[in-house]
Amino acid sequence: MQGILNISLKDIKSNWLALNDASNGNASAVIKANAYGIGMVEVAKTLIEAGCNYFYVANLNEGIQLRKKIKSKEIRIAVFEGFFKGSEEAYIKYKLNPIINNLEQLIRLKKLVTQGYKIKTILNIDTGMNRLGLSQNEIILLLQNKDLLKFVEWEFIMSHLANAHDFKNRTNIKQLNKILQFSKIIPNIKLSLANSGGIMLGSEFCLDQTRPGIGLYGIDNFGNNIQLNSKSLKFPISLHAPVIQIREVNIGEK
Repeated sequence: MQGILNISLKDIKSNWLALNDASNGNASAVIKANAYGIGMVEVAKTLIEAGCNYFYVANLNEGIQLRKKIKSKEIRIAVFEGFFKGSEEAYIKYKLNPIINNLEQLIRLKKLVTQGYKIKTILNIDTGMNRLGLSQNEIILLLQNKDLLKFVEWEFIMSHLANAHDFKNRTNIKQLNKILQFSKIIPNIKLSLANSGGIMLGSEFCLDQTRPGIGLYGIDNFGNNIQLNSKSLKFPISLHAPVIQIREVNIGEK
Protein backbone atom coordinates (compact mmCIF):
# COMPACT_ATOMS: atom_id res chain seq x y z
CA MET A 1 0.00 0.00 0.00
CA GLN A 2 1.65 3.23 -1.16
CA GLY A 3 1.01 6.67 -2.58
CA ILE A 4 1.48 7.37 -6.29
CA LEU A 5 2.52 10.66 -7.91
CA ASN A 6 1.41 10.84 -11.53
CA ILE A 7 3.23 13.29 -13.82
CA SER A 8 1.84 13.94 -17.29
CA LEU A 9 4.65 14.80 -19.70
CA LYS A 10 1.97 15.24 -22.32
CA ASP A 11 0.43 18.11 -20.33
CA ILE A 12 3.85 19.70 -19.77
CA LYS A 13 4.45 19.60 -23.51
CA SER A 14 1.02 21.11 -24.13
CA ASN A 15 1.74 23.93 -21.68
CA TRP A 16 5.10 24.73 -23.29
CA LEU A 17 3.53 24.81 -26.75
CA ALA A 18 0.93 27.32 -25.52
CA LEU A 19 3.60 29.44 -23.83
CA ASN A 20 5.77 29.25 -26.93
CA ASP A 21 2.89 30.39 -29.10
CA ALA A 22 2.32 33.37 -26.80
CA SER A 23 6.07 34.07 -26.99
CA ASN A 24 6.03 34.49 -30.77
CA GLY A 25 7.70 31.09 -31.09
CA ASN A 26 10.70 32.10 -28.96
CA ALA A 27 10.22 30.25 -25.67
CA SER A 28 13.05 28.46 -23.92
CA ALA A 29 12.50 26.38 -20.77
CA VAL A 30 13.80 26.91 -17.24
CA ILE A 31 14.28 23.48 -15.70
CA LYS A 32 16.37 24.46 -12.69
CA ALA A 33 16.24 22.51 -9.42
CA ASN A 34 15.57 19.24 -11.27
CA ALA A 35 12.73 20.89 -13.20
CA TYR A 36 11.16 22.06 -9.92
CA GLY A 37 11.39 18.51 -8.63
CA ILE A 38 9.59 16.93 -11.60
CA GLY A 39 12.63 15.41 -13.33
CA MET A 40 14.99 17.57 -15.37
CA VAL A 41 16.08 15.04 -17.97
CA GLU A 42 12.59 13.66 -18.59
CA VAL A 43 11.08 17.14 -18.95
CA ALA A 44 13.91 18.31 -21.24
CA LYS A 45 13.55 15.34 -23.59
CA THR A 46 9.79 15.89 -23.76
CA LEU A 47 10.19 19.58 -24.60
CA ILE A 48 12.84 18.85 -27.23
CA GLU A 49 10.21 16.71 -28.95
CA ALA A 50 7.92 19.75 -28.83
CA GLY A 51 10.57 21.95 -30.46
CA CYS A 52 12.37 23.54 -27.51
CA ASN A 53 16.10 23.95 -28.10
CA TYR A 54 17.21 26.21 -25.24
CA PHE A 55 17.29 25.28 -21.56
CA TYR A 56 18.28 27.10 -18.36
CA VAL A 57 19.56 25.26 -15.29
CA ALA A 58 20.57 26.53 -11.86
CA ASN A 59 24.18 25.44 -11.57
CA LEU A 60 27.09 23.77 -13.29
CA ASN A 61 26.34 20.32 -11.88
CA GLU A 62 22.84 20.41 -13.37
CA GLY A 63 24.28 21.55 -16.69
CA ILE A 64 26.75 18.67 -16.79
CA GLN A 65 24.07 16.15 -15.82
CA LEU A 66 21.76 17.39 -18.57
CA ARG A 67 24.48 17.52 -21.24
CA LYS A 68 25.49 13.93 -20.55
CA LYS A 69 21.93 12.90 -21.46
CA ILE A 70 21.42 15.40 -24.31
CA LYS A 71 24.49 15.55 -26.51
CA SER A 72 23.13 17.46 -29.51
CA LYS A 73 25.06 20.68 -30.17
CA GLU A 74 21.81 22.22 -31.39
CA ILE A 75 20.44 22.12 -27.85
CA ARG A 76 21.75 25.03 -25.79
CA ILE A 77 22.14 24.74 -22.01
CA ALA A 78 22.72 27.97 -20.05
CA VAL A 79 23.78 28.04 -16.41
CA PHE A 80 22.37 30.71 -14.08
CA GLU A 81 25.11 30.65 -11.44
CA GLY A 82 27.68 31.95 -13.90
CA PHE A 83 31.38 31.59 -14.51
CA PHE A 84 33.05 30.62 -11.24
CA LYS A 85 36.78 30.10 -10.82
CA GLY A 86 37.66 26.52 -11.69
CA SER A 87 34.58 25.96 -13.87
CA GLU A 88 36.25 26.90 -17.16
CA GLU A 89 37.16 23.38 -18.26
CA ALA A 90 33.67 22.01 -17.57
CA TYR A 91 31.95 24.75 -19.60
CA ILE A 92 34.16 23.92 -22.58
CA LYS A 93 34.02 20.14 -22.23
CA TYR A 94 30.25 19.94 -21.87
CA LYS A 95 29.45 22.82 -24.26
CA LEU A 96 27.54 24.86 -21.70
CA ASN A 97 26.72 28.57 -21.92
CA PRO A 98 27.75 30.60 -18.88
CA ILE A 99 25.59 33.50 -17.71
CA ILE A 100 27.83 36.39 -16.70
CA ASN A 101 26.47 37.98 -13.52
CA ASN A 102 29.24 40.40 -12.54
CA LEU A 103 32.43 42.02 -13.77
CA GLU A 104 34.62 39.44 -12.02
CA GLN A 105 33.04 36.67 -14.08
CA LEU A 106 33.37 38.81 -17.21
CA ILE A 107 37.10 39.30 -16.67
CA ARG A 108 37.57 35.58 -16.02
CA LEU A 109 35.75 34.83 -19.28
CA LYS A 110 37.97 37.30 -21.14
CA LYS A 111 41.08 35.39 -20.05
CA LEU A 112 39.61 32.18 -21.38
CA VAL A 113 38.62 33.68 -24.73
CA THR A 114 42.03 35.31 -25.22
CA GLN A 115 43.53 31.82 -24.93
CA GLY A 116 41.68 30.91 -28.12
CA TYR A 117 38.52 29.29 -26.76
CA LYS A 118 35.14 30.13 -28.27
CA ILE A 119 32.17 30.05 -25.95
CA LYS A 120 28.67 31.47 -26.42
CA THR A 121 27.69 33.61 -23.47
CA ILE A 122 24.77 35.48 -21.90
CA LEU A 123 25.17 38.81 -20.12
CA ASN A 124 22.83 39.21 -17.16
CA ILE A 125 22.04 42.73 -15.94
CA ASP A 126 19.98 43.64 -12.89
CA THR A 127 17.19 45.99 -13.98
CA GLY A 128 15.35 45.99 -10.67
CA MET A 129 14.97 42.54 -9.12
CA ASN A 130 18.14 42.66 -6.99
CA ARG A 131 18.92 38.98 -7.37
CA LEU A 132 21.48 38.11 -10.07
CA GLY A 133 23.15 40.25 -12.71
CA LEU A 134 25.43 43.25 -13.06
CA SER A 135 24.64 45.93 -10.49
CA GLN A 136 23.90 49.52 -11.49
CA ASN A 137 27.46 50.54 -10.60
CA GLU A 138 28.87 47.71 -12.73
CA ILE A 139 26.57 48.67 -15.60
CA ILE A 140 27.80 52.27 -15.46
CA LEU A 141 31.40 51.06 -15.41
CA LEU A 142 30.74 48.79 -18.37
CA LEU A 143 29.17 51.63 -20.32
CA GLN A 144 32.37 53.57 -19.75
CA ASN A 145 34.54 50.60 -20.78
CA LYS A 146 32.72 49.08 -23.75
CA ASP A 147 35.85 47.34 -24.98
CA LEU A 148 35.32 44.75 -22.24
CA LEU A 149 32.40 43.38 -24.29
CA LYS A 150 34.01 43.16 -27.72
CA PHE A 151 35.95 39.94 -27.27
CA VAL A 152 32.94 37.75 -26.38
CA GLU A 153 30.43 36.01 -28.63
CA TRP A 154 27.29 37.22 -26.88
CA GLU A 155 24.10 35.25 -27.42
CA PHE A 156 21.71 37.28 -25.26
CA ILE A 157 21.47 40.10 -22.80
CA MET A 158 19.05 38.97 -20.13
CA SER A 159 17.34 40.33 -17.05
CA HIS A 160 14.51 39.18 -14.78
CA LEU A 161 11.19 40.85 -14.02
CA ALA A 162 10.52 41.46 -10.33
CA ASN A 163 6.76 42.12 -10.57
CA ALA A 164 5.57 40.23 -13.63
CA HIS A 165 2.59 38.88 -11.66
CA ASP A 166 1.28 42.44 -11.23
CA PHE A 167 0.00 43.67 -14.60
CA LYS A 168 -0.42 47.24 -13.37
CA ASN A 169 3.00 47.60 -11.74
CA ARG A 170 4.97 50.36 -13.47
CA THR A 171 8.24 48.63 -12.55
CA ASN A 172 7.65 46.20 -15.41
CA ILE A 173 7.84 48.98 -18.01
CA LYS A 174 10.85 50.51 -16.25
CA GLN A 175 12.70 47.20 -16.41
CA LEU A 176 11.79 46.73 -20.06
CA ASN A 177 13.08 50.20 -20.91
CA LYS A 178 16.31 49.59 -18.98
CA ILE A 179 17.21 46.45 -20.90
CA LEU A 180 16.29 48.08 -24.21
CA GLN A 181 18.45 51.09 -23.39
CA PHE A 182 21.41 48.98 -22.26
CA SER A 183 21.18 46.74 -25.34
CA LYS A 184 22.36 49.62 -27.50
CA ILE A 185 25.85 48.89 -26.21
CA ILE A 186 26.00 45.73 -28.36
CA PRO A 187 24.60 46.14 -31.90
CA ASN A 188 21.99 43.57 -33.00
CA ILE A 189 22.10 41.71 -29.67
CA LYS A 190 19.16 39.47 -28.75
CA LEU A 191 17.26 40.10 -25.52
CA SER A 192 15.57 37.88 -22.94
CA LEU A 193 13.46 39.36 -20.14
CA ALA A 194 10.11 37.61 -19.64
CA ASN A 195 9.62 34.73 -17.23
CA SER A 196 6.29 32.87 -17.09
CA GLY A 197 4.53 35.94 -15.72
CA GLY A 198 6.26 38.19 -18.21
CA ILE A 199 4.72 36.27 -21.09
CA MET A 200 1.30 37.26 -19.74
CA LEU A 201 2.27 40.95 -19.94
CA GLY A 202 2.15 40.85 -23.74
CA SER A 203 4.34 40.48 -26.80
CA GLU A 204 6.39 43.63 -26.13
CA PHE A 205 7.90 41.88 -23.11
CA CYS A 206 8.65 38.66 -25.01
CA LEU A 207 11.49 40.23 -27.04
CA ASP A 208 13.78 37.58 -28.60
CA GLN A 209 13.33 34.86 -25.99
CA THR A 210 11.12 34.06 -23.01
CA ARG A 211 12.07 31.84 -20.08
CA PRO A 212 9.01 30.02 -18.69
CA GLY A 213 9.74 27.90 -15.63
CA ILE A 214 6.92 27.36 -13.16
CA GLY A 215 4.51 28.08 -16.02
CA LEU A 216 5.47 24.76 -17.60
CA TYR A 217 3.29 23.22 -14.90
CA GLY A 218 0.28 25.42 -15.61
CA ILE A 219 0.58 27.63 -12.52
CA ASP A 220 2.08 30.97 -11.52
CA ASN A 221 4.43 31.54 -8.58
CA PHE A 222 1.42 31.82 -6.25
CA GLY A 223 0.04 28.45 -7.32
CA ASN A 224 -2.81 29.93 -9.36
CA ASN A 225 -3.81 28.39 -12.67
CA ILE A 226 -2.49 30.30 -15.69
CA GLN A 227 -5.08 31.54 -18.18
CA LEU A 228 -3.55 32.05 -21.61
CA ASN A 229 -5.54 33.23 -24.62
CA SER A 230 -8.81 32.36 -22.85
CA LYS A 231 -7.61 28.82 -22.14
CA SER A 232 -6.39 27.25 -18.92
CA LEU A 233 -3.00 25.63 -18.88
CA LYS A 234 -2.92 22.15 -17.42
CA PHE A 235 -1.63 21.13 -14.01
CA PRO A 236 0.27 17.94 -14.93
CA ILE A 237 0.59 16.42 -11.47
CA SER A 238 -1.80 14.34 -9.40
CA LEU A 239 -1.19 12.60 -6.10
CA HIS A 240 -3.07 9.43 -5.18
CA ALA A 241 -2.94 7.78 -1.78
CA PRO A 242 -4.93 4.95 -0.19
CA VAL A 243 -7.34 5.69 2.66
CA ILE A 244 -6.22 3.41 5.49
CA GLN A 245 -9.14 3.95 7.81
CA ILE A 246 -12.08 6.30 8.45
CA ARG A 247 -13.26 6.99 12.00
CA GLU A 248 -16.30 8.83 13.31
CA VAL A 249 -15.37 10.88 16.40
CA ASN A 250 -18.01 12.41 18.64
CA ILE A 251 -17.69 15.91 20.07
CA GLY A 252 -15.55 15.85 23.22
CA GLU A 253 -13.80 12.58 22.41
CA LYS A 254 -10.04 12.35 21.97
